[in-house]
Amino acid sequence: MLKKHVYNLLIVQLLSEEYSTMSPGTLEAQGLINQAEYQKVAALTQSASPDAHKKIAGNLPSSAMGV
Repeated sequence: MLKKHVYNLLIVQLLSEEYSTMSPGTLEAQGLINQAEYQKVAALTQSASPDAHKKIAGNLPSSAMGV
């Protein structure tokens, strides 16, 4: 079971490295992403406030501890 887990991690790592070298245009040409859908998701996940991430991250430790 451990071998299978290690092999799966290796495969994911190798694929991640390979995909990270490809441009969005190449990924789209290969049928791996749809640029229009990617842009929609990117727009939805971008914060309107540049420091929102810091505010949220700063509140997480105290929230997790019930403070």
